[in-house]
Amino acid sequence: MTVLVAVSTIAITYLAEQNNVAKQNQAEKLQARIHLSTDNGTRYVKISDFIPNSAMIFVYPYTGNATVDSEAHHWWILIRLPIHDGGGKDDISSFRAYSAIDIQLGCMIRYQQQHEWLEDPCHGSLYEPLYGIPFAGPAMDYAFKNNALPQLDLGVDNDGYIYAKPPIFDIDKNGVVGSGRKVPADLSEKYRAIGESSLKMQ
Repeated sequence: MTVLVAVSTIAITYLAEQNNVAKQNQAEKLQARIHLSTDNGTRYVKISDFIPNSAMIFVYPYTGNATVDSEAHHWWILIRLPIHDGGGKDDISSFRAYSAIDIQLGCMIRYQQQHEWLEDPCHGSLYEPLYGIPFAGPAMDYAFKNNALPQLDLGVDNDGYIYAKPPIFDIDKNGVVGSGRKVPADLSEKYRAIGESSLKMQ
C-alpha cells in the first residue's frame, strides 16, 4: 500500500511538472510572437497580413507594461520586402525586422515605401532593406565596421503567426540596439553598391 501511494505521488508530481512546463512553453511562444498595436488593441500577425513593400512598428520584447513597451529601444520595424527583393514569397524569407533606433544618436529609423529603403531622418543615412546595410549618409563613414542595423531573426509558428527567435544581442550576432551590427565586408560592399544604384535611379 505504501509503495502504491509513493508511486501515485510521484506520478501526480511528474504530471503537474509537465503541465507547468507546457504552460511555460505556451507563454513563451505567445510572448515571442510579433505584437502589433492597433486602434483595437494588440494583435499577432501572419504573413498574409502584409503586402509586399510594407512595414509596421512592433515592440520586442513585448511585456504588456505600457511604460516599458513605450521605450524606443524596444521598437522594431517589421518589413515585408518589395517583390523584386523576394517579398512576393509567402514564407518568412519575405520579412525582415530591424531596430527602429539609429546606431549613433537614438533617432527613429523609418521605412520609406516609395523609395524602398530605411531612412534615419536625423542624419540622412539610408539603409537597404535586405541586410540593413547603410549606402548613403554619415553611417557609411563611421570608423567602426558594425554599422548595419540590429536585426531579429524571424520564424512562423504552427498556428501561422510570425515570431522572433531568441536573439543574441552581440555586435557579431543580432547586433546591439543603438550600437549596430557587424556584417562581412564583401556583403557590406555588395549591398552598399546595390543601394547606391537604387539611389541614382530615384
